[in-house]
Amino acid sequence: SYIPFYGEKRNGGRADSYDDNGIMLKGRKFYWHDTREGVYREPLNEKTARNSTMNLVDKGEEFLFDVFYNNITEEQLKELEWALTLGDNANDSGRCHKIGHGKPIGLGSVKIVIETNSVRSFNIEDGQYGVVCDRNVSISDDIFTGSAFEDLIRISDLSSTTGIDVRYPYIVDAKPGDNDTAPHKWFSKNWVPNREQKQTLPSIDGVIKGKRLYAYEVVGGSRPAPKGGGNSHRTSIASQSFFTK
Repeated sequence: SYIPFYGEKRNGGRADSYDDNGIMLKGRKFYWHDTREGVYREPLNEKTARNSTMNLVDKGEEFLFDVFYNNITEEQLKELEWALTLGDNANDSGRCHKIGHGKPIGLGSVKIVIETNSVRSFNIEDGQYGVVCDRNVSISDDIFTGSAFEDLIRISDLSSTTGIDVRYPYIVDAKPGDNDTAPHKWFSKNWVPNREQKQTLPSIDGVIKGKRLYAYEVVGGSRPAPKGGGNSHRTSIASQSFFTK
C-alpha cells in the first residue's frame, strides 16, 4: 500500500514515510459500488505483461455455492449469516459485496442470498450425514453496533454513489496518450514531503459528508495541485475508502 495515501501517524499527523515513528494504517480498505454503465468502455489494446485480459460475467447471472460450518455457537452462526448477506437476505437488496478483479472500475458487485440453512447430523459408525432440519434464516442488524458497522452499511449500499463520479484519482489530460496522465502519476505528484495540500484516502463518513479528491493538472510539463479544492468537474470520489474498527 502507498503509505502517504493510506496511512497516518498515531498522533494524527501526516504519514510521509514508512520510516516515520508511529505510522499506522487508517483502517480496512473497501471499494465503492459504481452502477453506471459504459463508463469505462475503451478499444481493445494489445495484450502485454502490464495489462489483464478477462471475460466478464453478464449482469444478472447467478451462481450457487455451499458454505459449511461446524462447532459454532448460535451467536456465531447469526454473525456468519449477516456477513454473507450484509444484513439483508432479499434478492433485490441493495447491500452488495465487491469481489474479483476490476473492483475500482465498477466490476464485482454481487448480492449473496442464503436459500437454505440445513442442520445435519453425522453418524460416526457409518460416516454418513443426514439432514435433521432446515433452519429458518432470520437476519437482523441488531447484532452489531458502532460507527464501523454503520460505515460498512453505507459503502455496501448500491445506491450510495448514484449519480456520482467514482474513479481512480487522476491527472487532467492535457496531452492525450502522454504517460504523465497515467493514474500512478497522481500518486507520485501527491507524495511531496511536507506538502500542505497532500490528499489522503478519505473515510467513508468523510465521503458521505462531501469529501472529494481533486485532480492534478499537467501544466507546462509540471503537475502542480490546484490551490483550492479544484473545479467541481475535476473532483471525484476515490474508488476506495476506509473505515476504522
